[in-house]
Amino acid sequence: IKLANKNKIKINKKEFLKKYLSNHNFKKIALFAPHAFTDSVHGFGKKFIFTDTYQQYLETMKFISSYKNKEILWIIKKHPRSKHYKEEGQIEEVYKKYKKNNIILLDKNISTISAINISNLVITGRGSIGIEAASFGKRVVVAGYAVYQNMGFTIQPKNTKQYFEEIIKASNYKLLNNNQKKIAR
Repeated sequence: IKLANKNKIKINKKEFLKKYLSNHNFKKIALFAPHAFTDSVHGFGKKFIFTDTYQQYLETMKFISSYKNKEILWIIKKHPRSKHYKEEGQIEEVYKKYKKNNIILLDKNISTISAINISNLVITGRGSIGIEAASFGKRVVVAGYAVYQNMGFTIQPKNTKQYFEEIIKASNYKLLNNNQKKIAR
């Protein structure tokens, strides 16, 4: 985590909102961190509620774009290795199509730790950001098998309908308790 964030900008929630969204008053912030689209898409078998990680990104963007309640700020964080996997532009293409005032693409120079600290909830396919976020006390929604699931700090929907219900459920935007954070760490 330290190495990945070495040359990144550190920013707190207040500074972030002031700099990027000074005209808005969001009650909740969800960090959506889609996994790389070509990195072991089916590496853990069929235990993924979407066809693949790209479909998760696309369907989530469609859903949050059409979601009527605008009290949630949705922050999209590109996978840090997207350039390595030659996926440049794919996140941006879909983002441009579904962009709204409450959906932003995170500046690539902002650290993952800052992005986690800014958020109330983290959404991922099964990426390592899930355990990182839980160790900071954030609830995590995973869309498929993750090596850290079933430890009491992830939300594991069984299907896409439940997934979309979970990413907007108010109780999921509350912090984990100290025991859950301890287990994640």
